Amino acid sequence: MVAPAVTHGSMHRAMERGGLGAMLVAGVLVGICTVPCSGAIYLDIVAILHAAGGGTTGLALLALYNIAFVVPLVALLAAVSDRRVLGRLGRWNRANSPSVKLGLALAVIAMSFGLLLTL
Repeated sequence: MVAPAVTHGSMHRAMERGGLGAMLVAGVLVGICTVPCSGAIYLDIVAILHAAGGGTTGLALLALYNIAFVVPLVALLAAVSDRRVLGRLGRWNRANSPSVKLGLALAVIAMSFGLLLTL
């Protein structure tokens, strides 16, 4: 799901003119669009924690999950805010794309088996 290329320039200009308000609206729109992807995983995690008994332990594990979910995003945001680092990451990703894809696929498969074993 990508916005048409012809709209990219106008969206960028609108966000620059709009300031903080436009950034907040854009953030809400991005959040709504990512719910189908991250929301399903989040719902699964909450269901597993509820099935495990919930309570204080479940709440602590949910907090830990949220920290583990947000910390890499914040680290990535910090890394890509520097154009030099962003360029190096882009070059590294293009050079290692097959290995990165394989590693991510194996990680998802391993996590899936891990979830299945907890049921």
